[in-house]
Amino acid sequence: MKSVIIPLAFFLIVPSIVYAEPPENYSPPLICIQEFPDDDSVSDIKKKMYAKEIRAGITEWVNMIKEQSTFPRSENWKWDFDIQNVVSPSNCSVNVQFLSEPTADNSERVLGQYFPDTNLINLYYYTPYKCETHRDSSYIYYGTCRSSIDLATTDELGSIFKHEFGHALGLQHDKSETSLMNAIYQQVPYKGRITPYDVDKVIDMYPNGFFSEVQSQTNSDYFQESNLQIPQWVRNNALWWSEDQIDDTTFVTGIKYLIDHDILNITQTVKTSSYVTEIPAWIKTNAGWWAEGEINDELFVSGIQYLIQEGLM
Repeated sequence: MKSVIIPLAFFLIVPSIVYAEPPENYSPPLICIQEFPDDDSVSDIKKKMYAKEIRAGITEWVNMIKEQSTFPRSENWKWDFDIQNVVSPSNCSVNVQFLSEPTADNSERVLGQYFPDTNLINLYYYTPYKCETHRDSSYIYYGTCRSSIDLATTDELGSIFKHEFGHALGLQHDKSETSLMNAIYQQVPYKGRITPYDVDKVIDMYPNGFFSEVQSQTNSDYFQESNLQIPQWVRNNALWWSEDQIDDTTFVTGIKYLIDHDILNITQTVKTSSYVTEIPAWIKTNAGWWAEGEINDELFVSGIQYLIQEGLM
């Protein structure tokens, strides 16, 4: 039996329920499921099943919260989430990404992690197993290995996600043996299930639900005046950069021009993470689409904002 530090168990199916629609000026938290890495050891069907299990886990959390909430049925929309499969991680309340295994020291038995500073959930689909590490003339030595020969089942990954999503909601590890948030894995039927005990704790933390009021924002919030024209050379640079015809420095020159001339308004933010060390490919893709008019200014600006936030620009 594997010994890991994140609970695993069977997925609990909760029937879907239809609720009233929210007001237009309220926005649900956005949960982003990032594109699965290019890993030939995982079939396309398996990748889709993993992503489906994430959605099912969120649905289970939401439905159980709605069932225990004291809100009138007409206000149960306050507990909803918006879930999207994305390439870009911008503007997400929680990011979920799949990785084969952790890279940090002392994490060889970890199956999932939540990083509160960035609201990032990492799910590791190579599960740890006991293996021979080396031998000498007297002994055979065993340790923990991970490889594609032992992929996490959908039930396992779903249980791991529900635990980590509990952290994203604000729950800490719990000593209760039946709680989803218990950190110690045991192969027993109740592990991996969201309990009424867990749900009550979440409801107590969010007396008004998950929703927040939002202000409408148009492209003019980013591009200050409609009569200020973006020079064609800036769009050309964006297109050429997306095609690797010019370097990063030349592209950034065009963006700085827009900011310096008060054409583009970017909110200054500090770097929030140390996980990104180079410009992601999706930024270049967005730049090319923007240059050709295939996406709007808001989507393009979200990518630029991301570069600034990560200290890459």
